Amino acid sequence: GDNADRRLTPLGYELGLIGNRRWKIHQAKQKSLEDEKIRLNKIRIKASDPLAKCIENETGGAIKDSITLAEILRRPGIHSKDLIRHNLMDEKLPLSVREGVEIDIKYSGYLKRQKAQIDQLKKQSKKLLPENFNYHNIQTISQEAREKLTATQPRNLGQAAELPGVSKADLMALLVWLKVNKQKHINLPLMQIDNQKEKNEISPNARR
Repeated sequence: GDNADRRLTPLGYELGLIGNRRWKIHQAKQKSLEDEKIRLNKIRIKASDPLAKCIENETGGAIKDSITLAEILRRPGIHSKDLIRHNLMDEKLPLSVREGVEIDIKYSGYLKRQKAQIDQLKKQSKKLLPENFNYHNIQTISQEAREKLTATQPRNLGQAAELPGVSKADLMALLVWLKVNKQKHINLPLMQIDNQKEKNEISPNARR
């Protein structure tokens, strides 16, 4: 909900659906959120600090040299309320700000990877795919994707991305597979299959 509000409020303001008062509240909230993220990424706790040992016990992970508050928050089982409990976050911060900070920090790595994957797929959308290819040979993509790709035989990666049942993870796996297996390695077995078909289709008279 909070994440949707942050994404949709600017759009609502541009369309004239949100008044100046609510827009100013949104901007103030965003500033508080960004300021807190900067603070959490800046402040460090040394491994020699008694609090570090407490955090190690709670998270089950060792702290070497030092650790930022953001890195603590990224650890499984740690939430903004735990930082407040250890006096590492101001309890006066609005709940919506604390939740927004936690979401951004915990999932920042995941979101960056997702964006990088999307950008890469966009750049590779025109990449040609092998013709008459049996995608069941690629075990790194899902069964559904194998069936859809084999049945439709998309010309390029962009067309493959439009197929229902073919996820971004399938497309990334396919892209990796294509890079590892050069085009000549793909065409070789296909040519062998086609040659075998031609031999089988040759009539006895043609062999004479």
